[in-house]
Amino acid sequence: MANQIVLAESQATDSRVPGKLLLLVRRIWFVLVAFLFITFLISVPGTYQMLRLACVETDPECGSWVNISTGVVDLLAKYHISLDGFAIINVTAFVIVSLFCWVSGLIILRTRSYTWHGLLASYLLISLAAGGSSFVFVMGQEFTQLPDIWKELAGLAVLPMYLSFSLFFQTFPNGRIYPRWAHLGTLLILANYWVWMTPTSSNLEFWTPLLVYLWLALVYGFHIFLQGYRYRYYYSSKQRQQTKWLIFGYAIALTITITLAIFINPPYGELLEGVTTAFGFYFPIAAGMTIAILRYNLWDID
Repeated sequence: MANQIVLAESQATDSRVPGKLLLLVRRIWFVLVAFLFITFLISVPGTYQMLRLACVETDPECGSWVNISTGVVDLLAKYHISLDGFAIINVTAFVIVSLFCWVSGLIILRTRSYTWHGLLASYLLISLAAGGSSFVFVMGQEFTQLPDIWKELAGLAVLPMYLSFSLFFQTFPNGRIYPRWAHLGTLLILANYWVWMTPTSSNLEFWTPLLVYLWLALVYGFHIFLQGYRYRYYYSSKQRQQTKWLIFGYAIALTITITLAIFINPPYGELLEGVTTAFGFYFPIAAGMTIAILRYNLWDID
């Protein structure tokens, strides 16, 4: 009997936002979108300045596309690529993915903002667009002349992005959370925020690479498992087609990320990390989400 009730709820349509509340939410969201877009435009030059700086290998924060090592600078010289050129390549990749997310998020906001789930999806894509892949544009704000209060507000505006990612997977495709244990996704994401942001030795930076991969597999793998479970037991044929696109995009992102982690060794991994993070991880997920919400019925995935 309980399963039948959940099944009926799963096939119900997403609840609409009440009229007066919808008008208020839309006004607030449009103001926030304008604020984030202005911040995004200002952050791009700052991100370029950040990415063209090299660091010494002994620096504990050195060794990524944000803090490129002098060893990678030598590798770039081998292929006749300047540090400025490398920064332009990475910034271009981040901007292209962000522009896709801007367009997708605004279309969803225009066509689906009458439901809570549509508002959530538009926030997820627009916060990714404004913050950039792995919050690269948020970090780039430190190299701009923006007032500190502006930077703090912009950072706070996009900080819930990963929480909204979890809620999106918990509520896709009809805006309802089921079964009851689906709420574990929220706890996992909050724990993930803590291990990334805590100043203690529990920070993920102090973990071994194996433990980091296992932790991330648990956090994000749970959300894939949740969608697979609901696909198997609760979804209608229409909802299953939507879910296929969502999981398809996520599977591409994970496959590319895992493959590069296994087969690409440093310093080449560091050299390619920025572009592959943008195009190999965030873009497939954003594209899968967009198609799943807007145009899932264009192509059937068998």
